Parts: sequence; structure tokens; C-alpha cells
Amino acid sequence: MNNKHLKVIFETVMPSLENSGIEYWVYGGIALAAVQGHFYRNNEDVDIFVNECAFENAVEVFKNIEEVTGLGVKTDIRTLKRDGFERPKVELKKGKKELLSIVPMFEVGESYVLVFGNGSKKYNRNLVNRVERRISGYRFITPPNESIKKIFQDCLPSRINSKSKIKVKQDAQNILSTEEFNGYYPNVTN
Repeated sequence: MNNKHLKVIFETVMPSLENSGIEYWVYGGIALAAVQGHFYRNNEDVDIFVNECAFENAVEVFKNIEEVTGLGVKTDIRTLKRDGFERPKVELKKGKKELLSIVPMFEVGESYVLVFGNGSKKYNRNLVNRVERRISGYRFITPPNESIKKIFQDCLPSRINSKSKIKVKQDAQNILSTEEFNGYYPNVTN
């Protein structure tokens, strides 16, 4: 399993961000695969966050490479409002299929905040430590393993019964300890 449909994201989009001086971090399913060192399931898209002050610049990079990549930039996505934060989201799409989504990370004092459907979540400074990963020849940057796991656990309760619950369970089996997994899925063998 190598997620070839994401090749343009890894080989064109992310290097374009880096070449523009924009730091990004991959989170979600791709980051969970990075912890394992390989893709263990089909990933429909790549989720990234950037510092709030770099968000608009990142969107401009996407617009500048639209023609080269053949991807459309969807910017009219509803802004998510949670706990006093307003989080925009922008997607890169091939036709109707989302291949990448980008959201801002907010710096608040000595912490960082990411905003999800189930609320805003606070993370320590380790979140922005950059870890270079390689899977199936693709190179990208993630937060450290413990931050990837915490983001997953923060989002898990609202996703257990979602339309993607099979993928979520697969992710849980790959990132959580047996005890942690059983806490979320008490009647399932890990």
C-alpha cells in the first residue's frame, strides 16, 4: 500500500511550501502511518497544520501551483468556531476528491492550540518539534510521536462512530497500547 494518488502532494505541494519558507506538520492518518514506518491502510488525504501567521502564505503557494498540479484550491469552506477560536480550513482537490487539507495552529503563551470539530485542544511546545519522515519514498515533516498520538486521542471520542469508523479503529490499533485501545473499544480484541 503506497497511496500513489497522493504523489503530487508529497512531490510537489509540500516541497513548494518548504521552498517558500513555510513550515508545516503532517498529522492524522499519514502521521500515524509515519509512527509505524509504513502505510498500513489507504489514506484518502494528507492533513497538515501551519502556524497561524503562515496560513495565508500557504494558501497563496497552493494557488500559485494550481496549474502545475492540476489541483483545485477550495477556500470557501466554513470557518470552524470553537472556544473563542476561528479556524479556517483550505483543501486541495482533484475533481471532487480532497487530497490535502490545511488548518492553522494558534500560539497561545507557552502552548499551541489546534481546533477540531469537538473543540479546541491545547498542546505543549513539543508539538512544533519537526521530525522528518520517509514512507514509500515520500518525504514529509510531522510532530514527534507523542504529539501525533495525543492529537489522535483528542479526536478519537468524536470519531469512533463516524462514517470512517473502520479506519479510525485501524488507526487506534496501530497507535494505542492494548490497555488504551480497550478503554475506547471495550468489547473488541486488539
